[in-house]
Amino acid sequence: MKHIILPLILGNLIFSSLMSQPFSISGYILYNNTANDPMDNVKLVLILNSVRIDSTVTSGTGYYQFSGLTNNTYAVIATCSKPWQGVNGTDALKVQRHFTGLELLTEPVRLTSSDVNNSGSVNGTDALKIKRRFAGMDASFDRGDWTFEKVTGGNTIIVSGANVSENFYALCTGDVNGSNAPSPTLELATITTATITNITQNSATGGGNVFSDGGSTVTARGICWSTSANPTISNSHSTDGSGTGSFESNLTGLTLNTLYYVRAYATNSIGTAYGNQVSYTTTSSVFSIGQNYGGGIIFYIDGTGLHGLISSTTDQSTGAAWGCFGTEIAGISTAIGTGQSNTTAIVNGCSEAGIAARICNDLVLNGYEDWFLPSKDELNLMYQQRTVIGNFTSGCYWSSSQYYSVWAWYQYFGLGGQDNTYKNYQYCVRAIRAF
Repeated sequence: MKHIILPLILGNLIFSSLMSQPFSISGYILYNNTANDPMDNVKLVLILNSVRIDSTVTSGTGYYQFSGLTNNTYAVIATCSKPWQGVNGTDALKVQRHFTGLELLTEPVRLTSSDVNNSGSVNGTDALKIKRRFAGMDASFDRGDWTFEKVTGGNTIIVSGANVSENFYALCTGDVNGSNAPSPTLELATITTATITNITQNSATGGGNVFSDGGSTVTARGICWSTSANPTISNSHSTDGSGTGSFESNLTGLTLNTLYYVRAYATNSIGTAYGNQVSYTTTSSVFSIGQNYGGGIIFYIDGTGLHGLISSTTDQSTGAAWGCFGTEIAGISTAIGTGQSNTTAIVNGCSEAGIAARICNDLVLNGYEDWFLPSKDELNLMYQQRTVIGNFTSGCYWSSSQYYSVWAWYQYFGLGGQDNTYKNYQYCVRAIRAF
């Protein structure tokens, strides 16, 4: 029996590993006309359990992709700012013929697009509203100007053990004969600014990510910085290549113990777009983010430049409960600087063995024994510096912050979202200490 059971166990472990690895959803957004024209600059939002977890914008070829997903049922919501056009009397006639049974609309997106008053069914009122808008008597439809659906209908996508390829059709609402031919939209690029890392007395590392070129090639990209808010390329700036995608930049020649503001930028034929603003203060000491110190890696330095937080370089557990399900531990906070007091309160108020806080509290590592479970906000700092710290999984990590007697806060390191869940769930544990 032992020779039979062992392969079965190994097979189950391999299957379980394959089922839990991150997957992707990708495809194209195409206009439902004869040419299937690609739809650029369509904003897509990924929804899980009624919560927005990610967003992206289609490329010039209409391509989109969401990565790092687990097995689940997702919904994709699409919107765009292209003008409503291509709808005329022929569309109204086709809707009327469908309603009377003379010529049925069969493609899901055309059927949905014909329900311009968003009533849930197609009737004579829809045909009348199309005529009124075509004639300039009405300015809008209840359904909105655009309709998006999977080629097979609906907007729900199931990820189950494999990457998913799913194309969507688009139509100007009411364009049931697909006569419109949308033109590419030229606009500013879409860019975000990366978190500043490797901060020293006179230098730092930044960067950004150009998600969309706006329909026109990005000819220059980089970051700009200043001691005043909202820096532009008129201030100090770097030049870090061209095109879309992620890039890294170096900030040099800085003044110690000084607050700087940083924005990523991307320039195309329309102009220069700027990402979100981030700020940081150069250090007034020898400490820096990513430095090996005090038994681990520094991932946070406070405003004094003399104190901060250190993460251990490996997980202390890949499956531990928060503990004391149903018991509310008093004195728990979510703020930076409260992880130690949270951990102490949990250990003193919960006698269960093997729980996340106790694992950290009892840890003796690299000559230090004052480790603790990070608070919610401290855990988020760890996520922001996850590449610098290293060796994280893409799974969920416990914080020491409690939400309610049966719930506690955690962070999903696959995408970065924070949420609360049952305390008896088994999540990863990474200990930190203060200096």
